[in-house]
Amino acid sequence: RTSSKRARTDPEKDYYYLSAKLIKSKKQISAAAACDASVAYLHAETKLAVRDWVDGGEGPATSWVKRSCPIRRAFQAMFSTSQLGICADKVGMGARKRSEQSKFKDDLIQFYGAATTKPNKPKIIVTVHDSATGYEFIKSGVTAAHLFPYKLGPDVLVALFGEDVESELMTSRNGLPLQPHVESALDDGAISIVPDLPDNPTTEQVADWERNEPKIYRWRIIDEDAESLNTVIIPKGHNAPEDGHGAPKDITIRNLDGQRLSFKNDDRPRARYLYFLFVFAQLKMAWRHEYRTDPAKKLKLQLGKGF
Repeated sequence: RTSSKRARTDPEKDYYYLSAKLIKSKKQISAAAACDASVAYLHAETKLAVRDWVDGGEGPATSWVKRSCPIRRAFQAMFSTSQLGICADKVGMGARKRSEQSKFKDDLIQFYGAATTKPNKPKIIVTVHDSATGYEFIKSGVTAAHLFPYKLGPDVLVALFGEDVESELMTSRNGLPLQPHVESALDDGAISIVPDLPDNPTTEQVADWERNEPKIYRWRIIDEDAESLNTVIIPKGHNAPEDGHGAPKDITIRNLDGQRLSFKNDDRPRARYLYFLFVFAQLKMAWRHEYRTDPAKKLKLQLGKGF
C-alpha cells in the first residue's frame, strides 16, 4: 500500500502553479472591467507595462513618471482602468455618496437659477429648468449631470487641466441640470455640446464667439446610429416653458440636434469640460463601430478641425 502523501508529478505542479496565476489574474481583470477577451489582455499588459515602466524600467518614461505621483495615477485611470478608454464598467472612484450628489444637485440648481419656487415660499421648488430642452420638470425629473466624470477623480482632472481646477470636480462649473435620458446619451457619446457656430466656421466667427458672453452652445449628434437617439424625452402635451402650450409631438433626443442649450441666467459650465466630452464622444464612437481595427476611418472626420 502506497503512502497518501504521493509526490506530485511535474504536470500537477504546473497545474497548481497556473491555477494560482489564473486566480491572481482574475483579481486584476474582473469580468466587469473588460468588454472582451482582447481588451482583457490589453488591460493586463498595460497594467504590467505601467508597473515596470514606473518601477525602474528602461526608457524615457522613468525620467518624468514617479511612483504614486498624480500623472502616474492619471495614466492608470485613463488607460488601464477607465470605462472611457475601454468601455468597461465599475471602475474608478466608485459611486458617490447620496448626500454628496444631493448637494451637487442643489448647487447646480442654484448656480443656474433653474428653480421655480412657490410664491412666498422660496425654499419649496415647484419645477426645475432642464438645460437640455428648456422645459420644466419636477425636481426628481432632472438629474445633476457631471461633465468631467466623477469616477475619474481629481488626479485625472489635475493631470489634464492643471492644479487650478483641482477642487472643481463636485462644483457647478462641472455640471448641468439635464433630463436623465439626455445625460445618458451624453455619457455614451451619442450627442455632445458644441459652440453655437456653423459646421465650418471662419476664424472671425470663432473669435466673435470667444469674445461674447454669455457663451451660447448647441447640441450636436455625434453617433447617428446610436439607439438612444430615438428615446422620447418630452412626451406630447408636456407644457412648454414659455407659452404654456403642450408639446405638439413626442420629442426625442435626435430632435435636439442643432438646438441651443437653455439657461435662465448668464452662468455657464467650463468650456474645457465640454471639449473633453466632445473628444471622448469621437473615441467612443470609433470604438463602438467597425472602426475598432482602424479608428482613423471615423476620427479623420474631426482631425485637424477646431472644437
